[in-house]
Amino acid sequence: MSMDEFYNRFKMKARDNVLLWAVIVVMILFAGITERFGIASTRPFSLNEIPISYPYIANEKYSDKLLLFVCFLVPLAVTTALIFSDGKSREFQRFYKTISSFTFAMGLAVFITTFLKVRLAKLRPDFLARCGAKLKKGDLETVMFTVDICTAPYGEFVLNDGFKSCPSGHSTVSMCGMLFLSLWLYYTYAREHTNGIVKILCFTPLLVALDVVTSRIYDFKHDYYDVTLGSVIGIAATLVAVQFVHLEELKEEQELILPPEAADSTHINLKVTDGSSEVFFKIKKVTQLKRLMEAFCKRQGRQPNSLRFLYEGQRVEPEDTPESLEMEEGDVIEAHREQVGGSI
Repeated sequence: MSMDEFYNRFKMKARDNVLLWAVIVVMILFAGITERFGIASTRPFSLNEIPISYPYIANEKYSDKLLLFVCFLVPLAVTTALIFSDGKSREFQRFYKTISSFTFAMGLAVFITTFLKVRLAKLRPDFLARCGAKLKKGDLETVMFTVDICTAPYGEFVLNDGFKSCPSGHSTVSMCGMLFLSLWLYYTYAREHTNGIVKILCFTPLLVALDVVTSRIYDFKHDYYDVTLGSVIGIAATLVAVQFVHLEELKEEQELILPPEAADSTHINLKVTDGSSEVFFKIKKVTQLKRLMEAFCKRQGRQPNSLRFLYEGQRVEPEDTPESLEMEEGDVIEAHREQVGGSI
């Protein structure tokens, strides 16, 4: 498949799922804008609070760019490479399901996390270092202070970010990315494997997520509650995406690709092939073949008018039925790319 054909099929498939992709784009844009420009709610604080008195560490173990690379780009690269190299069929369908479900999971996870960050306004463990409080005469007797006493030695952005401790975004993204990769490996290669070690190995990417999560504690960016809630959000978003996007699309596809069964008096099994793949359909003998043709085109990621269908050398019309064409059990319908002008 050429890159142009691949791109056109992806664009066509995305157009069929325009609502899903619109939701994904909105969630990711909201998260990005809120994280970069959103001003969190502020709350009064005490200069004697030990939980917010840790030093500010500029060089984190996992920077934002490194997190994006490890927990977003790497899972995408690994799944894509395996899809197009493992010898299994239906590469495009598997790729599309993976991309759509993974981006939905990540979008949902960061959307929830960034929203809660600005609403909860929990102070980071290194908040007082970010604040750089400067007291005025007469402030010594004050118990609770506002952000007005802060000098922001590391800049206003760093100070504002000090009010966004909960939930942990790094924990959310890492758990979402690594759990999705683990579940993808399990469902693709190990679910029916008899060796339990193979199943366990599929979940080793979670060790990377655990390293990211724990690093946020010893970098003094979050406490245990922050990383726990962030991890739960990442896990929940992944499970939602796998259940309602990935598995639902797989179920829908399987409903269109039925194994051949013995025909009864009202149904018939037909095979549709385009030369590189074949699909079995069980339909009623009086059902218009338009439904079969549309189902095959949808599975191939093509527009219904982009293929022409032939039975015994003659073109199949949408209003034809197996009964009208006197089809028999196991007959084959050939699918060919439509030529310019639509004639054969």
